[in-house]
Amino acid sequence: MSRHRPVSVSFGLAGWFLVSAMAVTTDASEPYPQPYMVKDINPAPGASGSPMLGRVVDGKIFFNADDGVHGRELWVTNGTTWGTFMVKDIYPGAEYTYPDAMTAVAGRLFFQADDEVHGDELWVSNGTAAGTFLVKDIHPTSDSEPGDVNSRNGPMTDWNGIAAFAADDGVHGRELWISDGTEEGTVMVKDIYPGLRGSGAMYLTTLGAMLFFSASDGIHGYELWKSDGTVEGTVLVKDIYPGGQGSGPSRLTNVNGLVFFSARDAFYNRELWKSDGTAEGTVMVKDIDPSFQSEPSCLTNVDGTLFFAAYDQNDDLELWKSDGTEEGTVRVKDINPSGSSLPVMYDNGNVDGMLYFTADDGTHGREPWISDGTEEGTVMLKDINPFGDSGAGGWPKVSGTIYFVADDGTRGKEIWITDGTEEGTMLAHDIFPGPEGSWPGLGLQIDGVLIFPADDGVNGRELWALDPNRGPIPTVSDWGVVSMTLLLLLAGSIVITRRRARNVKEMPGPLCGP
Repeated sequence: MSRHRPVSVSFGLAGWFLVSAMAVTTDASEPYPQPYMVKDINPAPGASGSPMLGRVVDGKIFFNADDGVHGRELWVTNGTTWGTFMVKDIYPGAEYTYPDAMTAVAGRLFFQADDEVHGDELWVSNGTAAGTFLVKDIHPTSDSEPGDVNSRNGPMTDWNGIAAFAADDGVHGRELWISDGTEEGTVMVKDIYPGLRGSGAMYLTTLGAMLFFSASDGIHGYELWKSDGTVEGTVLVKDIYPGGQGSGPSRLTNVNGLVFFSARDAFYNRELWKSDGTAEGTVMVKDIDPSFQSEPSCLTNVDGTLFFAAYDQNDDLELWKSDGTEEGTVRVKDINPSGSSLPVMYDNGNVDGMLYFTADDGTHGREPWISDGTEEGTVMLKDINPFGDSGAGGWPKVSGTIYFVADDGTRGKEIWITDGTEEGTMLAHDIFPGPEGSWPGLGLQIDGVLIFPADDGVNGRELWALDPNRGPIPTVSDWGVVSMTLLLLLAGSIVITRRRARNVKEMPGPLCGP
């Protein structure tokens, strides 16, 4: 039976206090304060710096960008023009080093990069050129690709202060590795599948002191494994599908001290499972679709309740929830009675115990929805695009306001806001007037200010900010914890504003999509 399956979509992650050194006149007719550009990274006419935000580490945002001279390299920002700069030209010249798979671990950034000499290997940075270096050449003759974002292995994981990732050293194949940021402290945990193929460890998920992941030992196929960081403590949790086929655990998600995941049994039924780390405690939660398989996806933890998308016996993909019991695993609502609503959840879709997501009810197209886990409390926020899909996505909460990106069919993709009601769901600002849209993406926040890349149609895709608490004139943040702004008023007087940087939060992207 053929089905339309949700696939992974990358959107976005991390945040720091943001303000611009450029004063922008605010249009009083706008319903919301105007965003402003932080820095034109690539000032060449018609060119874009195209920043791709990574992670917040020790009060700084790391990202990659192309200034038109050095290629795509590692950059950092504190939210000011002068505090936004290239950290290091890892691959000298105009070629791309393309740092990615960025992960914050113990006050430093771990990432993957290519310096033209060693290939794609593990690097670390503290935000300075001197403190940015190759940790270890894991695969001396090729690429070890730690945290390869273009594969199912996914990026690196912070495992209680050390970086956990999958890598290929050219001898053991792709296996589980850990690193403390030193060459000697970067080691393979265990050769799970001896030989050049490797176990292909993926879906790394922490649960207390343990790391859970999916891997193949060459005998059981891909099954659920766990590790305490030692060879002896890295073991198969349970052979869910006996034989070499494997159950293929995926979408591992930590909820209330249990790991929930999607897996198939001997009858090829991919259903929702859970594990406490023991064989007897690793069980199917519910056979949602006994006639075939429910294919759980988009697993999302909302204050201790697992929300996910699943197919039912009518072959409809709808929103479900689970408390870990069979009777507590139920469909939340049949959003699209005539077919599948194809719900899409986001890493940051948990806002004040409510799930914000997008779905298609079969009438209004793909629009933003909200759910408290009950049928009556699962409603469409607003029909933003009456002509089709608004494609709403991303739900960071900043200073009591929830942001997202949507297309109303007239202005293109722009930033919208909502307070959880239809009346309070509105356009924040039209950065690129006209039907093109500024296509904001990869946002982050700190102290009530949102940072994101966008294209205003003049400067190309650059780094922007939106402060919902500011007045008509933006502030300028200083490097460090204190931000200061010198603003010239009509009378020529100077006003000094100080703001302490705090409450750093990441703004991840979508978990999956249709």
